[in-house]
Amino acid sequence: MARRKKTKSTDKGIPLIDLTAEPDINQVNESLEKVDELLTTSYEEEELKLSDHINKSVTNPDGVHNFRYDLNTKKLQYKTGTGNWENMDLESTGTINTSELTAENIKQGITVTITRGTQELKKVVGTYTGDATATAQDIISGKVAYSKGNKITGTYTPSTLANMTNDATATASDLIQGKTAYARGSKITGNISSYSGDRSISAPTLNGNNLYTPTITNGNYSNTRFYFSKGNLSPENIKKGVNIFGVTGSMDSGRVLGALWANFWNSGGGKDTVVWDSSYLTKKDNLTLRLTQSANIIFKKSIYSTENSQFSFNYNDGYFNSGQEFTMTINTISTGQINACIVITLA
Repeated sequence: MARRKKTKSTDKGIPLIDLTAEPDINQVNESLEKVDELLTTSYEEEELKLSDHINKSVTNPDGVHNFRYDLNTKKLQYKTGTGNWENMDLESTGTINTSELTAENIKQGITVTITRGTQELKKVVGTYTGDATATAQDIISGKVAYSKGNKITGTYTPSTLANMTNDATATASDLIQGKTAYARGSKITGNISSYSGDRSISAPTLNGNNLYTPTITNGNYSNTRFYFSKGNLSPENIKKGVNIFGVTGSMDSGRVLGALWANFWNSGGGKDTVVWDSSYLTKKDNLTLRLTQSANIIFKKSIYSTENSQFSFNYNDGYFNSGQEFTMTINTISTGQINACIVITLA
C-alpha cells in the first residue's frame, strides 16, 4: 500500500492541492468545504459590521445629531425645529446650502461642524431652548437659565428650617418637660413639669361669698385631685340637717348644754355649775365647765351686780375647741349683791 503524504494547508486552514500529482478527490472536497465555510463566515461578519455602522452613522433612519443620509433619495437631510426631515441641497458646484443650519435650529448644547476633508467649512453651536419648560419660580433665586430663547433669573427660595418655623410662637415654657419642637429656626425642649395622683394644697380662704383655693403651680396634671384638711368641717359643727361639701351636720342649734349660776348678798349665798348634756360639757368645779367636743357656742347671760369688781365672765359667742374651759369669777367677800346665771347653748 502506498503511503499518503502529509497535506499542507494555508493560514486559513484550507488544504493545498498538489497539482503535480494525480488529485485526491477527498482532498479536493475537503478544500472546497473549507472555502465555502470561510466565505459564509466572512459574509456574516461583514453584514454585522455594516449594520453596526448604519446604526451609528447618519445612514441610520434616526440620524445622528439631527442629521442623516437618506438611502432612498440619496440626500443628506437635517431635522427642523418641528421634527421634520428636510433635504440639504448639494449644488453642482459642490457647495452646501446651510441657510437653515443656524444656532436657533439646533438644540442647545449640540455642536454641528461641516468639513471638506480637513477643512472646517462651518461650525454651529445650538441655542434652541424652545422645549424648555422652566419658569423663574422653578429656578433658585439669583441663578439664571435660558428658556424659549429668553434668559430668566430665578426667584425660587428653597424652604429652610428658619423660614418654615419663623411664625411659630412656642417657647420652652409652653411644652411638657422632655418634649421638643422647632420654632424660629431652633429646636426647643419643654420644661413644664408633669404631675399625677392626689396633691395636697392649703385650705381655701373666704372672700365674700366665695371660697378661693391657693394658686396652683403651673404644670401638666394627669388624673390629679387636689385636697386640703377639712379642719373644723365636721358634723358636730354644722347645724343638724345642713350639708356642707358633703358633710351633713348633727349639731342641734339652740340646744342647752349647761349653766353656771351664783346668788350672793353681803358675802352670803351660793354658786354652782349644771350640766344638761354630758356629750358636750363636764363639770370641773362649781365655777368651771369644760367643753368635751368642739362646737359653736352661744352664751345666754342674766347678770346683776351692784359692784363691777364682784363678778366677771370673759367669753363671747363663737367657735371653741374641745377642752376649752368656761370659768365664772366671783368676789365672795363682797358686801354687794350678785345675781348671775349664764346658760351655754349650741349656736
